[in-house]
Amino acid sequence: MFASLLHAETRFNRAFPLWSSAASFTVLPADPRPIAPYLDKVCVGWDPRALIRAWQMLEAAYVVLPPPARRMRVLLAAVRDEEDEEDWPCYYRSIAAREEACRFRQREEDVWEGRWRAGGFHDRLWRGTANPDDGDPFFREFARTKNSVGFWSLPVEAFDDVPEVAYDMYRWAMSRVLDLTEFEAQIECGLFEF
Repeated sequence: MFASLLHAETRFNRAFPLWSSAASFTVLPADPRPIAPYLDKVCVGWDPRALIRAWQMLEAAYVVLPPPARRMRVLLAAVRDEEDEEDWPCYYRSIAAREEACRFRQREEDVWEGRWRAGGFHDRLWRGTANPDDGDPFFREFARTKNSVGFWSLPVEAFDDVPEVAYDMYRWAMSRVLDLTEFEAQIECGLFEF
């Protein structure tokens, strides 16, 4: 959820859905929430093209005809990093109930606010820099009313061309920040059912 952009700009992407362990979900043809303000800088945390390329190589090795590119989509959601559970609550894997999602989102908000207070992480790193949420009530209202437990489903072309090289011979980005604004109408939203 927290994305450090070139270590000079930080964004708390509240629109990013939380992954759940729930077994069933519904896919909406578009995310009904007002997500546009969050789409210009989306940190996907890894280069999704790496997995796409690995899958393409598997298909080729077993002579499997791939689906047309127009039918291929990539799922994005926030998932928990086991090591960071206590200190850095930015990812969560096992949300199984609405109450857990609410508790987790509140904890994220508390950590985010604490990092901007005097002596907090961002205050120490960039003294005098204001919380980017200050002065814009949209972000705080979004946090209160528009959270999502689910995933985004995006067309492959949102991630640029997939290099046709051996998977292990290419340097894949460990963290990738994308501008998804032109794909807003194509972002399907999967919602987990509790």
